[in-house]
Amino acid sequence: INATGTVSEDIQVVLSQEKIDEVNERNTDAILAGFSDAKGKIKDGIDSAKKGQDQIQDGKKQLTDAQEQTMSQMEAARLKMQQGKKQLERLKISLVELEGLKAGKELIEDQMREANPDLTEEEIQKLCMKNPIYAQDVEAISAIEQAMKQAGIGENQQPTIADINQQIEALEKSMSDLNLKQAQAGYTMGNQMSELAASNSMLQSTVSQLQSSLQQIQSSEDAALSSANLTGILTMANVSQILNAQNFSMPAGYVSDDKNQILVSVGDKISGIGELRDLVILDLGMDDVEPVKLSDIADVTQANNAAEVYARINGENGVLLTATKQSGYATAEVADRINQKFEELSKEHEGLTFTNLSDQGEYIHMVVNSVLNNLLIGAV
Repeated sequence: INATGTVSEDIQVVLSQEKIDEVNERNTDAILAGFSDAKGKIKDGIDSAKKGQDQIQDGKKQLTDAQEQTMSQMEAARLKMQQGKKQLERLKISLVELEGLKAGKELIEDQMREANPDLTEEEIQKLCMKNPIYAQDVEAISAIEQAMKQAGIGENQQPTIADINQQIEALEKSMSDLNLKQAQAGYTMGNQMSELAASNSMLQSTVSQLQSSLQQIQSSEDAALSSANLTGILTMANVSQILNAQNFSMPAGYVSDDKNQILVSVGDKISGIGELRDLVILDLGMDDVEPVKLSDIADVTQANNAAEVYARINGENGVLLTATKQSGYATAEVADRINQKFEELSKEHEGLTFTNLSDQGEYIHMVVNSVLNNLLIGAV
């Protein structure tokens, strides 16, 4: 049965460049927001690493200043010890010389006392002064004692040679300890400088890696922005192919059980305009970018062809049905069955009427009746 004048409904999909631009802008904002967070963290890491490098440089300067100050203090202490040692050695020489001079002076006095037992001590002293050697010794002793007095060493404060030797040994030990401390300080500071240098090298490597990561993210961002631009991707031809691929259903054969055969089909034909609007056209596979639906890029509306196709019967809107029989069946019989069905439908549905415009079954009946009449007349 072919029908003429029926109203068919269609769903129209019209791509909207304005909507595509909105999707592009939305995708761009989402991509930039996602990459902006990653780039911000990397930049913060670079800033932190550079601050660490600055702190290391400050630490190197402070360590260098402390090393110079420590070495300067140790050098000053060593110089002071050396000077003290020299003073003690000179004092030791002076004491040795003083003891020798006093021993020589006493020897001369003893000799004078033995040679002149009747003389008083004063007379002995005067007599001894006539001896040039004695006079030189007295003068030298006086000079040495005067020098010691000027150095703050009184007659009752004069140390012994043994005391001076102990002091010299103590100074030498202190100088040895100072040399050891200086070597240890230099070693420690050297290790600290090495550690700071290693830390600085590690931070520099970190900065390089972060900068490389930043460049990779920038490249990924550019690639993502390029792939997210739908202007050249979502063309009418591409969308049409996607819709055709998504909207199909075809038989794939039968599945049989003991009693029945079930027709199996593949595909998933779109059932309505709502499902069509929610159809996912493109999914970029990005966490921050939502899948693009058909309604995001196109105006999806429902329309019909009522204004283009129509049929009028007796001045009223109608539908013209043209029935064609299968081979092997009689035309008149098929026509009678159709008319019988029309009567049943008219009684079943109020307001539904059928008007025969052409019934080939009637012509068959007329021909058959005519033949029968001719046969009867001929027989009579």
